[in-house]
Amino acid sequence: MSILTTFEAVPGRLLSLYEVLFHRESGMDEAVLEASSTPKSLRTAETTQLYSGPYSEARNMGMIEVAGGKVRLTDEARCGGKAKGDHEKHFRMFLRRVLFDPERAKEAQQGKFLLAISWFLTQNPLAPIKFSEPVVDQINAQIENGARELELQTPAHSQNLLYWARYLGFATMVGTEETSGRRVIPDPYRAIGEVLDEVFNGENELDTADFLGRLSSIYPCLETGRSREEFSKILEKSRHSEADPLSVATSLALQRLEDQQRITLSTPPDSLPVLLDFGLRQRRVSRIELRSAS
Repeated sequence: MSILTTFEAVPGRLLSLYEVLFHRESGMDEAVLEASSTPKSLRTAETTQLYSGPYSEARNMGMIEVAGGKVRLTDEARCGGKAKGDHEKHFRMFLRRVLFDPERAKEAQQGKFLLAISWFLTQNPLAPIKFSEPVVDQINAQIENGARELELQTPAHSQNLLYWARYLGFATMVGTEETSGRRVIPDPYRAIGEVLDEVFNGENELDTADFLGRLSSIYPCLETGRSREEFSKILEKSRHSEADPLSVATSLALQRLEDQQRITLSTPPDSLPVLLDFGLRQRRVSRIELRSAS
């Protein structure tokens, strides 16, 4: 199982479990924890999976442990956070450590997550994905038996991916579910914006290739990253090179960061550019300057 295939393991439920334990450093009895992390209106015998599914994935990821008869956050999952601190900040820090490290993700039974996100980020944001419809046929049209390879075989699987992509900053949702009009747009703008300081690491500007290399070491699902390269092999495409355009999703995210004066994109003379692809046009960029990380 994984956060893709355990239907109940959506971000909000794992965050709820994390929040309760974050503010109880000594841990909690499991029965009390279940009652605290499950809405009262849903505490019936028929809905116990709302607790056991997220609980199982939390254990797989090393988020929780049982010690002295009590469930508590592991030291790693707490990420140094104190009980009165910002629990969601530390929750997201922990998720990054596990889900975006290919080896750790595999050990935590989340090995397909980065491949699934890589697939999602290669889709055209100018043609948003319908949230209520399965993506099985769309994936299988691109990759033979791809839906099985990426653990996206049912609508619930793909919806879990879309929920996690949005929570982690790789997607934007528009519309409402009630009218079946909800659409999901591949959009790594927030994810990239959150790590600009880490990418530049005290420097003011970077060659685009260096920027992408540092960024993909944080998010291997982006261009030049290990998981993105693995996905490219599955697609039987050649590896990324400096002459290849970036995906439309990444290109638009970088353009939005420039529009908001977070970064500056430029092409100095005698530099090797990378192509940003906006669907109807492209732009050459070989230098990225940090202006404002937050």
